[in-house]
Amino acid sequence: MADAISGVQRDVNALLGNLSAAEWLLKLAPAGVPVGGGRVLTKTLYGTLLYLDEKDRLITPHLLLNRVFEPEVSQLAETLVRPGDTVVDVGANIGYYTCSFGRCVGPTGRVLAFEADPNICGLLRDNIMINNIFGWTSYSNVAISSKQGTLKMYRRILFQGNTSIIRVPPAILSAYGDTDEEFEIPCASLDNLLHDYDRPIALIKIDVEGSERLVLEGMRGLVERNPGIRIILEWALWTIRDSGSTPEEMWDLLRGMDLRVFKIGQTVEAIDLPQLAGTEICYLLLER
Repeated sequence: MADAISGVQRDVNALLGNLSAAEWLLKLAPAGVPVGGGRVLTKTLYGTLLYLDEKDRLITPHLLLNRVFEPEVSQLAETLVRPGDTVVDVGANIGYYTCSFGRCVGPTGRVLAFEADPNICGLLRDNIMINNIFGWTSYSNVAISSKQGTLKMYRRILFQGNTSIIRVPPAILSAYGDTDEEFEIPCASLDNLLHDYDRPIALIKIDVEGSERLVLEGMRGLVERNPGIRIILEWALWTIRDSGSTPEEMWDLLRGMDLRVFKIGQTVEAIDLPQLAGTEICYLLLER
């Protein structure tokens, strides 16, 4: 009898192991359904529904093949946001993070998304709608900068997440099979837009392809009013330099805002200027 029971246990354990493997294979399998109009519908590993532009070569391939984009940042963002939080997404693009934030904060929270490229805002809007978070998630077609005015920007046609205030030389774009086009967009600072906002802000995500310094300069008051604030920031040496700044100036700006600096990887670890000055690209977590 004992041998029979052991045999059943082995069979059950093997079955559970096979089910677990099948579940992960299902999760990791490429997933996308063409829905017309040049769009594909997918579902991320975190359960977010997203319309994607089928011609995009930056975000779409990752989400169709892996169902996650920037996995380490995505996982951290999931752990930082709680129900009822207010989150600001600067450089929202199609809404990958916006919709994740909206799902995490729930109806008692708020998500404020800002995207400069009007050509992308249709996807952002529709992704907010399809995830049923529109009751507490808003978006604005405006560039976030250090002051009010207008910004000249360069829209990448195929690598759509790389639209920037920096114009990449045509020869370099051509090497990637890409082109760009110029457009102008109204801009404003977060301090101006959220001057009277009375909810505490838990998290701001900033990914704006070279405008990071301008965004930070225009949110000093917001950071001062929110002592518990956290910021996820893209750090890219080439965009820092090509936008007319230096790693040293960026570091001084962060420290002048009384922000502690951590590098996001498989773990989140403190980092200093010499290390950052030698890091081509990474994401930072900033805390007061």
